[in-house]
Amino acid sequence: MAKHLFSSESVTKGHPDKICDRISDSILDAIMAQDPNGRVACETCCTTGMVLIMGEISTTANIDIPSIARKAICDIGYDSADKGFDGNTCAIITSLDKQSPDIAMGVDASFELKGGEEDKYNLNGAGDQGMMFGYACDETPELMPMPISLAHKLALKLTEERENGELAYLRADGKTQVTVEYDDDRVVRIDAIVVSSQHSADVELETIRKDIIEKVVKQIEKKIDVLQAHYFTDDEIFLHEIALYKVSIPEFQSNPIASKVIRRYNARIVEVNPVFAIVEKAGMTEEITSLYEELQALGCVLQFVRSGRVAITTSCFERVNEYLTQREEKYRQQKERKEL
Repeated sequence: MAKHLFSSESVTKGHPDKICDRISDSILDAIMAQDPNGRVACETCCTTGMVLIMGEISTTANIDIPSIARKAICDIGYDSADKGFDGNTCAIITSLDKQSPDIAMGVDASFELKGGEEDKYNLNGAGDQGMMFGYACDETPELMPMPISLAHKLALKLTEERENGELAYLRADGKTQVTVEYDDDRVVRIDAIVVSSQHSADVELETIRKDIIEKVVKQIEKKIDVLQAHYFTDDEIFLHEIALYKVSIPEFQSNPIASKVIRRYNARIVEVNPVFAIVEKAGMTEEITSLYEELQALGCVLQFVRSGRVAITTSCFERVNEYLTQREEKYRQQKERKEL
């Protein structure tokens, strides 16, 4: 499979999907606490200022569903109108019925039991069925693929910083996405991290960016086995892409503008034969794309490939080297103390 990128995302507890799951799960938990034999098919949907709880429930439990829903919403962090959603005042609409006789017929007794095949494992039937699949891998201690594992950990860290008051301007809804590069099935590096969060209106974007980088993204070195995590702005790195253009020699020679275009972009011809030539261009993403568009407009492009971005820092200070030196010195001192 060679080198490839794989991305996964995770959402925080204030995401609308999570809110609905939390409410439905809270209702189920409350019913099971009083009636272990209760039958619950509870679905929730929500929008700003309103929650609709619907489904089929048959139980002997006596619970206050609106109160359970309000508590779940407030526990997530939506407890005032200035946060965009208030569990204390939002409308709670319930549309619940008992379990339908048709579904109950399938749940009361299994198909095998109805046919006279009595066994302790087939006393109950099923009102629904589903198919699931998954796999475990050795990329992380929790046996999950690295991208989803990191996305979950960053989402939890985002929530932690909001709830402990460090980033009090954040709101409950947020999302993280991590892209990891693989070489066959081996994790090579983290290609990209995206963190987004709902926030109050009175905070500056630059403050959010700085805080998220320092308190969430850079904490990734504490979550996985990496040497150190650094963040660089665009003016602290030099980055390039490399692209190859396979152009038709007949078309190329019949159009004198083509050679001028190549010279204007400081590209170079690295291979040529009577049928085609290969043009190489190293530069910024915009330049590479623009050169392709101009050559394509001239009708001479046969193939086009490009690399991902490669970057190197422009700082005079080598942070990783400094870190490794400090780590080596610390190891040496610990070793000397043990020998004493």
